[in-house]
Amino acid sequence: MIRASIVGRVDVSLERLAAEARKRVRDAVQDTANDIVADVAGRGPHAAPYRRGHLRSSYYAEMLSDYEARVANNVEIAPYAIYVELGTRKMAARPHLKPAAEYAQETFIERIKAAL
Repeated sequence: MIRASIVGRVDVSLERLAAEARKRVRDAVQDTANDIVADVAGRGPHAAPYRRGHLRSSYYAEMLSDYEARVANNVEIAPYAIYVELGTRKMAARPHLKPAAEYAQETFIERIKAAL
């Protein structure tokens, strides 16, 4: 019976630790996605091109799961974002989202290491 009691306590402790680790990883993912949005919104070195501000204001981050986030743009505000990022046959590409994500990669790795 003592063994069952110890096993029960260990299971509860492991579940609590796993839940805390999931929360820290989720926070790391969300913080990194928010950093990318801040970067392309004009507060970082990879700011989106600016004419009237629609493109910069169209980006947002959303959590898809505990371990996955998406940085996207609202196509109702700036439906041309993909053409600015990738270019067209008549317009050169002006990448900003991909460089911002690459720039945030090191910070993201450090945040995940700290979370675990």
